[in-house]
Amino acid sequence: MTEEIFESRFKSFIAMRKIAEHRDNDGRKSVVMFDHGNREYIVRFYNHRGVHMDASDYFTDDREDAIGTAKLMTGETT
Repeated sequence: MTEEIFESRFKSFIAMRKIAEHRDNDGRKSVVMFDHGNREYIVRFYNHRGVHMDASDYFTDDREDAIGTAKLMTGETT
């Protein structure tokens, strides 16, 4: 890995902050992150084996939308 790629990934990593995490009874989870660099929320979905389902990532600039989507995807109603 070149130094440039490493630096880019490191900056991206530190620019992200975990906001919330939701799980269902089958082990699936959704994680809400805030990307400071892009000023957006990202909802990441993981299957029951813990594998990130990157094609299902959801991006929004609204915090409540991100949290609501994460809850919906794990079956939470409140």
